[in-house]
Amino acid sequence: MKVRGHTLCWHNQVPSWIFKDGTAAAKAADPDARLFYNDYTAIDPAKRDKIYDLLVKLKDQNLVDGMGLQGHWNISYPSSSLIDDAFNKYKSLGLELQVTELDVSVYTSNSSPESKYTDNIAQQQTIAYGRYFLAFRTFREAITGITFWGLADDYTWLDNFPVAGRKNYPFLFNVNYEPKKAYFEVINF
Repeated sequence: MKVRGHTLCWHNQVPSWIFKDGTAAAKAADPDARLFYNDYTAIDPAKRDKIYDLLVKLKDQNLVDGMGLQGHWNISYPSSSLIDDAFNKYKSLGLELQVTELDVSVYTSNSSPESKYTDNIAQQQTIAYGRYFLAFRTFREAITGITFWGLADDYTWLDNFPVAGRKNYPFLFNVNYEPKKAYFEVINF
C-alpha cells in the first residue's frame, strides 16, 4: 500500500527537537521515501527564488526529491506566466513537481464580501481551472501529482479562512456533490 504523509512538519507546529539533530531525518527511517519541500505562495517571484536557493542546498545534501506547490489560488491569481516561471525554475533542479492543496477560491481579495455562486462566477472559475490545468499539462513530464484540498463545496477550510463564515466554492463539485462547469473543463483535454 502506498502512503502519502502530507505536511508532516509545518513551520508553526514543529517540535523544537526537529531542529537539534541534523544527522537523522526521514531517509534514515526509509531510504526509499520521497521527500518533498511543500510551501504556499511558491509561485511568487521573491519567495520562489528563496525556495529555489533552499532546494539547491537540500538537493546537494540528498534531502529532497521534489517540490510541492500549494495551489491555494483564486479565479484571477496566479497568472499563467507566474505558474510557468515557477515550474520552469523548480523543474531545472531535476526535482519532481507536485501541486498540493489545490482549491480555486471565488474571491480575489481577503476583503471581498460574501457573494452567491452565480453563473458569472462559475464561468470565471471554469476559465481559471482551465488555465491552471493547461499549465499542469504543459509540465506533465515534471508533475507527478495533483492533490485537491477537499472534494466538494459543502465543506472547505476557505469557509473560515481568511474570512470566518464567508462561504466559498473552490472545488469541482458543488455542495450536492454534482460536477460544476469547471469539472468538465478539467476533464476535457
